[in-house]
Amino acid sequence: MDIENFFETNKKIKLNENSKHIPTEFSDWNTNDHTCELFYDWIRAKSDVGSLKLNIPCDAKFLAKEISAKIDIAFTHRSETAIGWRSIVLHGMSSIMSDYKTEYIEKGIIPNNAVEDWTDVSKYFPYTVEWIKEVMPFNTYERIRIMVLDAGGKIYPHKDLPQSTLSIGINVAITHPNNIEYAVENSGLIPWKEGDVRVINVGKLHSVRNFSHEPRIHLLVYPQRNEKWNLEGMRLVCKGYEQRMVV
Repeated sequence: MDIENFFETNKKIKLNENSKHIPTEFSDWNTNDHTCELFYDWIRAKSDVGSLKLNIPCDAKFLAKEISAKIDIAFTHRSETAIGWRSIVLHGMSSIMSDYKTEYIEKGIIPNNAVEDWTDVSKYFPYTVEWIKEVMPFNTYERIRIMVLDAGGKIYPHKDLPQSTLSIGINVAITHPNNIEYAVENSGLIPWKEGDVRVINVGKLHSVRNFSHEPRIHLLVYPQRNEKWNLEGMRLVCKGYEQRMVV
């Protein structure tokens, strides 16, 4: 589907209206830790939800001030699937490796046992790094990237997983000017506001268009794939699912 039709189709859909009803077996998730974990797993794998807002505190103005001062070091990301999409890698294989670790292993650029770490440019973002360490619902990280979509830029419809799956990574709106559209397949448009912290279903097609005259800056934080979210984080996802139609 081309980008114009993708957005026209999703504009007719209310946010998350096609997500599944909550099974009664999860009704005690708020008082039963085991049920909470089962509900969290169901939301990620079976709910078919497009996006959930999480109640994680974010002072976007302070983050934006620090990040915007260094935005010029961002480099082109996936030029074959986007226009004006750029990245700054804070944690990963290196500050200039913005894609999946497996991509670089398959190309023989890094060994199989290579380990992600804070990159050489992360020192320029001390407030951002400290905030990540304080609020994320996991303790070890894979990729952490500042993602810039320049004025007039667009990210074409794409998906990052083969099936509908709510991402274990977190997406934070650092700046999000008016006249930006973010659509998720069969799930409507996400009503982003600066400071919003969300998880996105990256197993669905998703796409972004920046019609504004300013760059859009988001922060993407991914845990190590073998690390589970802590219970507090799982509760945030479960609560977000209950409120999925209104935020």
